[in-house]
Amino acid sequence: NDTGLAVRTSNNNTLIGSGANIVADGLSFATAIGAGATAANSNSIVLGRSNGSDTVRFPGPILANAITATGPINANGGFNVSG
Repeated sequence: NDTGLAVRTSNNNTLIGSGANIVADGLSFATAIGAGATAANSNSIVLGRSNGSDTVRFPGPILANAITATGPINANGGFNVSG
């Protein structure tokens, strides 16, 4: 288990899972969740491996002030957009 081995000068970070890590020193408030998950930016949350081989599922509603996607967003149902 190599969880957190790369972390030297970072603070206020959360790592959950075998091999979860921070990829650069000096990050803060970064969270990596899942085996092999790596956080590369401060103030960020990473779910699953960075190579994109994991699927993240939310069985309930997602409440957010803003969502930014760098890839496709797939939905089995519809989207409700208001505001």
